[in-house]
Amino acid sequence: MISLSEIKCRPTFLSADVKNLLEKPEKFVEDFSDNRDYWFTSGLKINWKNVEYALDDIEEPYGNKCWFEKAVEAIAPFMSHCDFAIRGLSLEDYFIHMKPYLMWTYQEDVVSDCFKLVYSQKYEADYLLALLMITSVSERAIGNLLLTRGKQVPFLLRDLLITMEVEEILGKPKSQLFVVLLGSVYGLNLRNIAWHGFLNPREAKSSFITTIILTLVNVGQDLEVNLGPEMYIPQRLQTSFPEAEALNYVFLKMPVANRDSVEEIIIHSPLVPDVMVPVWTKILNLLDEERYGLCLTLLLPMLECSMRCLFAVVNEEATRILTAENSSFYTTFDEILQLYYKNGEAGMPGLSTRRTPEKMCVADSHSNCKMGVADENFLLKSESEKACCCKSMRLNLVPFLIGEKLNEALHDILNFVNGPRVRDKLSHGEVKLDNVPKDITYHTLYISLLVLSLGHWRCEEEACKEYTSLCKVTDELAVIPYCKLDSCSPHFCDKKSIYQMLSFNMSKISPPTKSLVHLMKNCILDYQCAYHPKAVLHKNLISSIVKLEEWLQWERVSCSDLEYPDWETCRLRMVPDYFSFLPLTGLRCGAQGFFEMSHFMLHVKEAKFSVLYGSNLEIELISLCNRIVCCILLALDNIKDNLSVKYSQYVNKTLRSRQRETYRRQLSAVPTIVLNCYATCQLVYTHFVLVDYLLSTKTSVTNVLKTLRKILKLQENIVSQTNVNVNRWDEALKNSNDNIANIKKDYGK
Repeated sequence: MISLSEIKCRPTFLSADVKNLLEKPEKFVEDFSDNRDYWFTSGLKINWKNVEYALDDIEEPYGNKCWFEKAVEAIAPFMSHCDFAIRGLSLEDYFIHMKPYLMWTYQEDVVSDCFKLVYSQKYEADYLLALLMITSVSERAIGNLLLTRGKQVPFLLRDLLITMEVEEILGKPKSQLFVVLLGSVYGLNLRNIAWHGFLNPREAKSSFITTIILTLVNVGQDLEVNLGPEMYIPQRLQTSFPEAEALNYVFLKMPVANRDSVEEIIIHSPLVPDVMVPVWTKILNLLDEERYGLCLTLLLPMLECSMRCLFAVVNEEATRILTAENSSFYTTFDEILQLYYKNGEAGMPGLSTRRTPEKMCVADSHSNCKMGVADENFLLKSESEKACCCKSMRLNLVPFLIGEKLNEALHDILNFVNGPRVRDKLSHGEVKLDNVPKDITYHTLYISLLVLSLGHWRCEEEACKEYTSLCKVTDELAVIPYCKLDSCSPHFCDKKSIYQMLSFNMSKISPPTKSLVHLMKNCILDYQCAYHPKAVLHKNLISSIVKLEEWLQWERVSCSDLEYPDWETCRLRMVPDYFSFLPLTGLRCGAQGFFEMSHFMLHVKEAKFSVLYGSNLEIELISLCNRIVCCILLALDNIKDNLSVKYSQYVNKTLRSRQRETYRRQLSAVPTIVLNCYATCQLVYTHFVLVDYLLSTKTSVTNVLKTLRKILKLQENIVSQTNVNVNRWDEALKNSNDNIANIKKDYGK
């Protein structure tokens, strides 16, 4: 067991082996006066032959743990010399002799900022900030190099650095050096241990940063020789979190936080280790300077560090606060926010597997699963397999401790694929730091402060209630029928003392700080999830209904001019009669039901839904529904745009006779296509609100998914057929009628 007081005064979060490996370059700090000519040919040009000799002389099989330990020892003197060489430069020397060779990174200004941080080091956390910046720059720049070979850039840095093409472009010694520094859990692994919040500011050494900077400069020199001064390297566009605008409402009513109050929360929070306080000070300095990208860069690792400490304490997993041994995965946000986690110490392989955006699109199995193991075939396992799985999984108490709303907010900014995914994008170099909005930085800061002040505002009775509610739900749905929750994890109700420990220091905060915490609490309690697939579907459904409500106002000629059926006589209100599926009857609103579109809109807007810990099948079903609704949105836009073009041509008398006939067929088909869209929206809505019922049996969900795929195919066809350059209205009409017929067949009376 570990207490919060132990965490508060802990000097390091590195395991012994990892710490020893990181300290090897420091042992050669006095050796810089010797053998300088061995590592450099002239000026700042590295002698890569000797770097290659140093790595080739290792008498271990390449790539195993022992090889990497020897490799770090072999390059330690080289790193010390790199540090001495760069730190001996003036700012003028840097801009003359180094910056021109960094143009290939497209982030030479960011590298310059890293150099300035090393050159001056005004604050204790400067080296850590520089290390975070230079690792993300390196990953982005090397990924761009891979594009010159027409290859797709891997999501993970470790996979990027071991590609054959990268070794061919960089050369073997540079490629291996990057792997030792950044790309393997057996090596220094600087990128991961910094970005996941394991490094304290004293452990981020200048030699780490200067070695990477000098290597990037040398890569630029070699590229200029090999490709010429006019070399072209493709540049992937960088983003600035435009999707985060959906979160601006959350803390809209918050006044700008007084720095004294924020500092008070940080100092008194038991989740901020003393050794990390200088980093938080640097965060606030950057905030005052309005350097929001750099502020967020430091803030995210600190948030992860604090949450990992909380995870370790509440789940009684003392070893989880440390880096895993360098043969294993770390305890990161992915696992901290799961409902279940793998039982065992941090050295256990496979503990926290990394997800790519592609995998998250299909089923975000780590952040969305009710079962923790996220296996839709789980109920089909034998009793012995279930029992074995039960022993290896434990209920994670962090979600109950932080509460549903704060949990949703953390998932929204970190995990959900439609969200900003701030940590992933910053750490992989996908974000232009100068363009990071103020709003997303403050949003993340307030969420972090809510975590730090947890014991002051979160009610333990609420947490116990959520815990008891989950026990009931999992029992009713037979999600884990073989395992009682309180038998596989410490019972939450026995954890009330955690709140007492969390709130102990926070009781000392001043009234203005208490007022700040109270305001943040009120904001988070009104939080509405924005990026989970369910939230996205809900938003798209509302957008679809808004467009459907406007269909009678679309531009068109009168029905008497072209002799097509009057749209006003079309009765979309008949749609609800198609549904007789028993559970859907409970959705009707008195005698009116959904007969009027306004009633339907009201039901959709007021729909209540939970977003966390859904099964893979639930995510698949919701994703299918969302793809269908997106097709409806596209089809309605196509029709509206097409009608506008045709109306303008008709008024200007530029339609030929054949085009006039096509226009007439279009006007005749539109009501049925709209009717199909309306019926499909209602069907999607009923699946949306009854997803738990539909997933209650394997047979039921199989049939539902089969029906939805059939509907999706028809809607995709309608999108292409209504395109302004296609005009296949007879086919669109047939597909609409077919879809309506299928709805009647599957759900009709």
